[in-house]
Amino acid sequence: MNNYLYFLLSLIFFTHLGYSETKKDYLFEYLNVTNGLSNNTVTRVVKDDLGQFWFASSEGIVKLDAQGFDYFKPSKRYDQFYSEDVETLELGSNNLLWVGTKSGGLSSYDIAKDQFVSYNHLFKDFTRDNTFLRVTAIKETSNGYLCIGTWMSGFFVLDLETKDIVFHQPNNKVIQSIQEDNNGNVWYGSSKNLMEYNFESNKVNRHNIKATQWITKLIYDKKRDALYFGSSKGVYEFSLKTKKVKKFIGENDDQLKLINSLRLDQQGRLWVGTWKSGLFRSNPEKSIFQKIELRPHHELNKNYQGITDIFIDNNKVIWVTTTHGGVVKLIENRGFYKTASTFRDPIGFPDNNINSIFVDDYDGIWVGTKNGGIAYKKSSDQEYTPIPSSKNMVIASFTPIKDKMYVGTSEGLLILPIREPLGKSEFYGSSKFRKFKSIYFDESHQKIWFGLQQNGLAVAEYNQKLNLKEVQYFNPVNKSDAYFPADRIEHIVPDDKYNLWLGTFNGLYLFNMANKKSTFIDLKGMFDFPSNIILSLYKHPQKDILFVGSANGLLVLDIANNQIKSLGFYDQNNGLENDGINAITVDNNGIVWLGLSKGISCLNLEDGSIQNYTEEDGVDISSVNIGAVYNKKDLIYFGGQKGMVMFSPNFIANKKELPDVYFSQLFINNQYVGVDDTLNNHIVLEKALAFTKKIDLSYKDKVIRLSINTTDYIDHKNLNYLYRIKKVSDQWIDNQHTSSITLTQLPVGENVIEIKACKNGNCGKVNELIIDMSPAPWFSTTAYVIYAILFGLIIFGIFSFFIRKEKLENEVRLINLEKEKEHEVTEAKVRFFTNISHEIRTPLTLIHSPLEELLDEEDLPKKYRTKLQIINKNADNLLVLINQLLDFRKMESNKLVLSYQFISIRKLIEQKCWEFQSLVKFSGLQLNFQSKIAENQLYKLDQEKIEIVLNNLLSNAIKFTPKGKQISIELSVKDAILIKIKDQGVGIKQEDLKSIFNRYYQGEAASDKQVKGTGIGLALSKSIINLHGGDIRVKSEYGNGSEFIVELPILDAKVENETGTTIVTNDVISDKKHQLLLVDDNNDILLYLDDIFSKEYQILKAENGVEAYKLLEENPVDLIISDVMMPEMDGMEFTKKVKEHPDYQNIPILLLTANATTDSELDGLKLGANDYIRKPFNSKVIKEKVKNILAYKEQLIAFYNEQLQPIIKQEELVAEKPKKLTLDEKFIKKAVDYIEEHIDSDELNVESLASHMCMSQSTLYRKIKTLTDSTIVAFIRSVRLKKGAQLLLEEEYSVREIAERVGINDIRYFKREFEKQYGSSPTNYKESVYNNS
Repeated sequence: MNNYLYFLLSLIFFTHLGYSETKKDYLFEYLNVTNGLSNNTVTRVVKDDLGQFWFASSEGIVKLDAQGFDYFKPSKRYDQFYSEDVETLELGSNNLLWVGTKSGGLSSYDIAKDQFVSYNHLFKDFTRDNTFLRVTAIKETSNGYLCIGTWMSGFFVLDLETKDIVFHQPNNKVIQSIQEDNNGNVWYGSSKNLMEYNFESNKVNRHNIKATQWITKLIYDKKRDALYFGSSKGVYEFSLKTKKVKKFIGENDDQLKLINSLRLDQQGRLWVGTWKSGLFRSNPEKSIFQKIELRPHHELNKNYQGITDIFIDNNKVIWVTTTHGGVVKLIENRGFYKTASTFRDPIGFPDNNINSIFVDDYDGIWVGTKNGGIAYKKSSDQEYTPIPSSKNMVIASFTPIKDKMYVGTSEGLLILPIREPLGKSEFYGSSKFRKFKSIYFDESHQKIWFGLQQNGLAVAEYNQKLNLKEVQYFNPVNKSDAYFPADRIEHIVPDDKYNLWLGTFNGLYLFNMANKKSTFIDLKGMFDFPSNIILSLYKHPQKDILFVGSANGLLVLDIANNQIKSLGFYDQNNGLENDGINAITVDNNGIVWLGLSKGISCLNLEDGSIQNYTEEDGVDISSVNIGAVYNKKDLIYFGGQKGMVMFSPNFIANKKELPDVYFSQLFINNQYVGVDDTLNNHIVLEKALAFTKKIDLSYKDKVIRLSINTTDYIDHKNLNYLYRIKKVSDQWIDNQHTSSITLTQLPVGENVIEIKACKNGNCGKVNELIIDMSPAPWFSTTAYVIYAILFGLIIFGIFSFFIRKEKLENEVRLINLEKEKEHEVTEAKVRFFTNISHEIRTPLTLIHSPLEELLDEEDLPKKYRTKLQIINKNADNLLVLINQLLDFRKMESNKLVLSYQFISIRKLIEQKCWEFQSLVKFSGLQLNFQSKIAENQLYKLDQEKIEIVLNNLLSNAIKFTPKGKQISIELSVKDAILIKIKDQGVGIKQEDLKSIFNRYYQGEAASDKQVKGTGIGLALSKSIINLHGGDIRVKSEYGNGSEFIVELPILDAKVENETGTTIVTNDVISDKKHQLLLVDDNNDILLYLDDIFSKEYQILKAENGVEAYKLLEENPVDLIISDVMMPEMDGMEFTKKVKEHPDYQNIPILLLTANATTDSELDGLKLGANDYIRKPFNSKVIKEKVKNILAYKEQLIAFYNEQLQPIIKQEELVAEKPKKLTLDEKFIKKAVDYIEEHIDSDELNVESLASHMCMSQSTLYRKIKTLTDSTIVAFIRSVRLKKGAQLLLEEEYSVREIAERVGINDIRYFKREFEKQYGSSPTNYKESVYNNS
């Protein structure tokens, strides 16, 4: 009884919606070129078993399924599809689609094989000039024949089994449709005749219809065994039993002209499409034909007046094709009815953006809008009436209190009489009392609670007149008892414990109306609720359940017994259309209805099932507004941005029917795979995937994507797709609304992929596809056999390997032992040679140096001179052999390295010629040298190593050249440096030329000489030249001499500056006798050095570094000469210790060594040694070096003292030619100039001077100490005193003033230091200077 009452109320409501009956019965959807259709001219539509729709258009065939549109036109792939201007389509058996075209004849499309087949060759005898039939109608009969109607070419019957034409009826008219009756006979219309073809007699019977001029479309009614056909004058019925014709006459039958399509629905209603007047639908009795307006509200054209076809699918969706408007879908209304004002149907809404709804006890409907105020409609009215007092206000809520309606608006509180809303109104508003969101009346305590957008929660006593001064506010601004954390209250929901649940933009609060205290409900902390903005709040009318909605989903809470528990959270992942929950209500059956940002959803709390309703179901109001919901008498209203929708949950169409699903497309490695496509050299699909049960793939097909399609085109968005791979797991995977699944790394073998579609918790049939994955060749059975064999061979090989390895390791151990012994012997040799060289060089020094001194004496008797020269010559030869031996050992151990410097190669050769001059004369030879380069041309070479090469080549040339012959040296430079040394000696045999540069090799020519060679000189020379990147070669003819050619690359070159700085020693050295410290562990060397230097210098002697350092601490020393290799403390360590001591680091050091290596020299120089002299040394050389070092130091100190002398006056100076300064002198002058420039600055100190000189303080200290024998502080003080002396000579200042001007504040200190530096007190200085001058 209650349901019946609700139904009546619904009917009453529907009659007031302002829509025509057809508009409320159907939802309209338009398919045209704007949303995927290839052309708006569509002539035919059919649906296959997979739920795919096929449209005939003037631009080919268009397929539509749940995935979208697909298009078929003549192409290389479809080479038997001859024309894209398709006239008609017919769905046949075996997945065939028959295609009739205007100019391309007849063909069929195999849906499973994606292949067109032409049948035009069967009609060659019935066409001419290579033309094709224009096929206008096709019908495949139940007995395996195809009936074909044409444009003026007659009627054909084709046997589909034999592919023969078994009947042809010529006809010069148009056959527009063909039907088969219950007896298997075929009917078609031609002109004003109904033609009946009988298969048994293979004849056509003519039934003349006198009432019409020509017959257009016809359909067959199986229940009534009657044909309905259209003509230019109307719609007719032809009874197959009585053969009588009846015209349908009734309401609007006069508009039924030029009938172009007919269709019967399940209710027996006849759908009629006309050529110019649009679409009509009859009642079951066919006594009323009501026009259905297809044209959208916003269009004024007639594109939808020409109807070409009508199709009703199994979902009761009517598909209407048109001449210019594309396809129109008519979907039966599922119980949702929209109310909105339109230009065609204005119903009184001032604004279609509905913000709040209320139905009063008198069935008056109150509608609040966003920008237009209130619209009100009495139950007896047809349209809504705007309330003038609310114009342009935002209406947020309606709350009836007694006989008045309290309306919360954007401007304040509006109070209207419920029975007469247009009557006298009251308005209360202020800067605080405005922007209402919700109102609650506490009837038991006669208080009204207001939720405000900007001022939190407000409460007022209920009175006939509201006093705004007595309104109490709870918000963040107020303190103490009136404090409330949120200022925007969207919803007020009371419970039965005298509490208010407040939904705010700052979270959820529980407010006690008695003590006016609030409690924050931390939904995020308690339930991980993702948002603190509460968009909707609703309490279950019968249960202690609270629904909390946000932009991220719905939270359901159990609030019984003062304990809050979560009953579930719902969002898109659970099946909601979207996450934005803007409005909530519960119907009488306990089903929760949610107004979303898109559409409406219903939630069954018992099973968790969700059903979504969107625009396709009639919910065409865009987004539901926050709180825009009302539920009364089981009628639910939702307000949205495009109007209001109303429905009764009891009459919502059941959407429990479950469609079938199938696999529609295959992608492998992101590449689409169609029928007959080749992948990895094999065809994967011989039929379309939907018709394929098994596919074979290989190991290369790693990523497989399967598209899923459904036979339910209308409701596919509400489907959840589930799948599983049975070989992997029996658990179903919820793919939600995603209609494709991606599979990666499927296991080898048959994988059964199962899919199903689920809706509202119910699932449909399971479809499956088998994917057989073949293994990689290396995982096949053959491969495993090979692996087993290989494994056995590997085991055998490993076993054999370890046996052989053990044997080889033993052999290697023996070899290593031999090598270790050999290495030990070699190292012993190296150590021996190194030690013996030192031991030999020291006595050799005591032989060679005294010999040179004796040879330099003029009064040496001639008979002794000759013998001493022979001794000296052989001492030189012994030194050369020792050096060669050491270099050769370095070469063998790959330790021979080069030390490059710029040298004059011409000067070097000239020097060698001079050194060998005495030997050349002694041997009775001539030595000639020719050079084509200048002396000042320098090249980057290792001078020491080049000297070794020259020594070897010259000594060999002298050794093997007979007396009276000559040796020539030629130097030239082109692309490289060429040195040619040619002799007129015995020459070299041809067989010896290849081995002449080998180690230890001696030719037979050596036997002719009394002195044989060592066989290492040329090998060493070649290694040195090769290290330079050059080459050495020999040309020789035995008996006619030899020519050695040395070729050196030009690594870098420069020209030597001809001018240089010369140290004048004669005028610098003072009369003071300098003291030398001699250090050597060899007493003979010490005695010899003492003998050399004792006449000119004071001598201190020590046998090691320890003794030397003690002497240094006790005695002033001007220069140190030290050996390198000594016990206790060697020369290197001694040098380092001296140079690190600030008091000794300025003392020059000469190192003596028997270790003739460049590396050792560099190590000594890096430690601070001033020079390096090798043993044996020349006494003249070492004496000159000592003299120059001391003279240079004296010169620097003299220059420094000169810099400290004040300039007397310009006119008194004697003009002197400026002298060129050395680098060290420039350094001293630069430092003095800087101090003089900043002498009056407070920032002048050691740090600033070091920064100016670009040195660290420690480096500067060592440099100043070395050059001036002063510390940095003393250096700066001396310059300050120089400036003071200058001021004393030039200005009349007091001594105190001058001291302050030069930066010395202590007058006594100034006087004392001044007298130390200049030998006179500041007071007497000026007089003493001028007296001396």
